[in-house]
Amino acid sequence: AAEKAQEGYTAGAEFVVQADVLVGMVGEAKSMLRPAGKAVFGGKLFDVVTQGDMMEKGSKIEIIEVKGNRIVVERAKES
Repeated sequence: AAEKAQEGYTAGAEFVVQADVLVGMVGEAKSMLRPAGKAVFGGKLFDVVTQGDMMEKGSKIEIIEVKGNRIVVERAKES
């Protein structure tokens, strides 16, 4: 069990380093976001949460904030 905690901590530390890189990335909801769910950014699956909006699976979303291990997203602006 100690090894798993260690691995989790390492992944968390790497994640914090990536926070600046993640903000502004556009990805796709891989599950219904109500308001939490799963999304893919840069080929990686993340747990994300909206600011209270429900979004359909397949919605284009953008990361607007990373607080610790919470990734906050909103609907991506159409370009």
